[in-house]
Amino acid sequence: MVCFFFVDNTKQNVKKISSNASWEAIYFNYNKLNELSDGDSATLALIDSGISEFQKNSVKKIKSYVSNKYDYNGHGTMMCSILLGFGDYLYGVAPKTNVYSYNIVDKNGKTDPDIMAKAIIDAVNDNVD
Repeated sequence: MVCFFFVDNTKQNVKKISSNASWEAIYFNYNKLNELSDGDSATLALIDSGISEFQKNSVKKIKSYVSNKYDYNGHGTMMCSILLGFGDYLYGVAPKTNVYSYNIVDKNGKTDPDIMAKAIIDAVNDNVD
């Protein structure tokens, strides 16, 4: 189960989790976690099925190794949303992280080791953390 935290447009207004929140929200103590780091010093490689078109302005780089530019699978979109959140109502675990999206999954949900290796090499060359 994935948890998102509802906010208005500033980090200071993240609603506090309650005692009846899901176990992961309580376990990871999201409020304290985000006080320690909001990801502003990190650049992450999201080597996955890409992102959805609505996220294109949220990431710093988009590179596709397959014929589809955007995510057909949904997994990369979900991972990006967990990291960055979305808009003013879903707050991510590291909303200020610089995300570079490397799409390695084709429309059929498949990839191969050569594509994966190329994306990893490109991510290293792009100086991701």
